[in-house]
Amino acid sequence: MINIDCLTPTPSLIFLGASSIAMLAFADVYVLINYLAFAESSVITCAVAGLIRLRLQDARSKKKETESDNLESNENIIQFPLFVPVIFFLICLYILFVPLLIQPTELIVAIGIIASGIPFYFLFVRWHCKPQLFYRPWIEMTRSAQKLLLCVTDETALST
Repeated sequence: MINIDCLTPTPSLIFLGASSIAMLAFADVYVLINYLAFAESSVITCAVAGLIRLRLQDARSKKKETESDNLESNENIIQFPLFVPVIFFLICLYILFVPLLIQPTELIVAIGIIASGIPFYFLFVRWHCKPQLFYRPWIEMTRSAQKLLLCVTDETALST
């Protein structure tokens, strides 16, 4: 939802601010930083692995296109040698797995926190034939937030 006056995602900003204030309630902030750093480095590692995979698939498809002489010019693409993302991926793996050897208990808790989102994904995103019991409170909460924060849903979300 986007605020109609400021064109900002006000509900998500309020949620982010409230969750940040709640995180300050922890006695040891460094433990929280370790949890979040592990989660962030795992996301970055997966993204870089996906980019390398896409790059390799793109190289294979360009070979096929070159053979058939249907190659289009891509002038706006910045290309790096493949070893640059591979080295970055190896550094990300190092950042991800070395703390598992040094502080395994904290990172197992971080993995548990990340894994706790899986049931919510399957319950609220993946499951398409939900009963009305799930929809009614969500619709009421959305309407209340729209009225309170002067927000509307994103037009691109409506078109999909």
